[in-house]
Amino acid sequence: MAADMAKAQVERLLQLIPLAGREGGIAYDELAAALGIDRRQLDRDLETLTARDFYLPGGTVNDLQVMLDDDRVRIWTTGHLQRPTRLTAGEAAALDLGLRMLAAEREEPGLADGMRALLERLARAVPDDVLDRFAADGDPGAPDAVRALIIEAARRRLRVRLRYLKSDADAPEDREVDPYTVAYAEGRWYVIGYSPERDDIRQFRTDRILEATVGDQRFESPADFDPADYISDGRVYRADQEIEVLVRYGGRVAPWLIERGEGEPQDDGGVVVRHRVADPAWIVAEVLKYGRDARVVEPAWVAGLVREAVSRLS
Repeated sequence: MAADMAKAQVERLLQLIPLAGREGGIAYDELAAALGIDRRQLDRDLETLTARDFYLPGGTVNDLQVMLDDDRVRIWTTGHLQRPTRLTAGEAAALDLGLRMLAAEREEPGLADGMRALLERLARAVPDDVLDRFAADGDPGAPDAVRALIIEAARRRLRVRLRYLKSDADAPEDREVDPYTVAYAEGRWYVIGYSPERDDIRQFRTDRILEATVGDQRFESPADFDPADYISDGRVYRADQEIEVLVRYGGRVAPWLIERGEGEPQDDGGVVVRHRVADPAWIVAEVLKYGRDARVVEPAWVAGLVREAVSRLS
């Protein structure tokens, strides 16, 4: 039974990306019907889909973006994810362990062998300590529970009250938001909606939401609201706040960037990439990720932010 359920979910995930990745996405109920499941199972499948850190060797969290509103699911990928998704290390280890336990209980050694080839093709390498990291998360205040509540509020068009902790804040604050859409990008989930306190559209990371309560005040999304104005090409940004940052990557990183179609090749084997960013902290983290193989060319003040970050880490 466990093997059949795991196999069925893998098969659905292979269909889900191309179905929701077409222009304009797909209606929620239409997608559920195409996969032969109900909306609750579709929510679980979407959670499984976005729980992966990396799908392909050399891939990044920017390879996947999911947008959910009241009645549509839209998925954007770089194109690589049209290929079969890979099981996370934890999923592969758990599935393998469960099959072996079931086989031993039923004295059917061949039961686990039927999934062996599938695991080898779809799973990434499982680290030796992965079993030590298994945990059950039943906390109703956990991000997945909060996100599920906000997704439901977005579908019903109801205002939500949040207990939110900003990255630079010492204490959480209470905020209200009309959740226009819930989106996944850069490896995180975001709520994008109208903030009455700021009289503007704001983005909230769901992993920074400590509590969420659905109210009874209804709202309607503006006719001109488009999630692509705030999240696009796998990144979260606000178009009217973008800056251009030139980053030079060394020869060790350049072949991978060129393969992805990014940047301008240089005579010394390096590559220069023009990043359009709204949050300077994002580009600082991006540059630090590559160590000596990346440096900001301009603007100078962003290069200064990188130097400051390095000094704090030293």
